[in-house]
Amino acid sequence: MFTKKLTHKKILASTFIAASIGAFANLTASFASFASLNETPTPSYSNLSSAFKIAIVRHAPGTADILDGNYNESLTSLNSISKNSDEAFEKAMGICVANLKMGAYEIAEKACSAAIIHIEAKGDNYNDTRYLKSIAYSNRGIVNHFIGSKADAFADFNTALSFDANDVVMDNLKALNIAILKEELKSSTTAMNH
Repeated sequence: MFTKKLTHKKILASTFIAASIGAFANLTASFASFASLNETPTPSYSNLSSAFKIAIVRHAPGTADILDGNYNESLTSLNSISKNSDEAFEKAMGICVANLKMGAYEIAEKACSAAIIHIEAKGDNYNDTRYLKSIAYSNRGIVNHFIGSKADAFADFNTALSFDANDVVMDNLKALNIAILKEELKSSTTAMNH
């Protein structure tokens, strides 16, 4: 039986501690306001913010390395954990985040999916399961965005909202909408210039 209790207070949204992820895979640290529009509208799409908040379990193996930007070291630590461990959810979330930050989106997607499976296996009796499911689906939604699967990203964010409509998920859904808007504005601006 799973003895360790996770609470939503142990989940770190990357915007509070680590770097955020921008719409065009800009993996630099950014503590700007998320999903906001610049107050002076211009015909440019560059004044829109579409940063995503990724989440990871605080004090889990590999978390400190991820927060420090040492993704390979975190993966080494995470991969040493048995897949049947009580920390399988934390392991999968860490692998998801580390690979997402490194741009290894296919690996990140598999790890996010594994995190979802691990937390769903705990059932709704597990402490804060709905919140943790929400966060896992939100992380996978970010990965799906970067893979280019907008429909899957929307599906994951909507599923995340159905479990728990927390600020991380709400901000990520806004960021996805803004990222898509930016892409559409860029396409239409490019088409108008030709």
